[in-house]
Amino acid sequence: MWFIPIVIVAALVVGAIGLRFVPPPNASTVLYFRKSSIRVSRGNLRSHAREDVRDILSGAKVAMAFIAISGCFATGW
Repeated sequence: MWFIPIVIVAALVVGAIGLRFVPPPNASTVLYFRKSSIRVSRGNLRSHAREDVRDILSGAKVAMAFIAISGCFATGW
């Protein structure tokens, strides 16, 4: 019986990631956008790229979003 709560929690975590409510854990760069401000929680982002992302999302009237970048493009390989 002890494994049922573990399975439920694991299914909720996988479901939240699969439905894009939270960023994937393997992302090397994560950007949070809220009310025309961008916060970088993992990795780094150049200032001109940050301004471009802010302009695009503000122009599209996005209120809140996150962008997760993973793979060889994020590491510059």
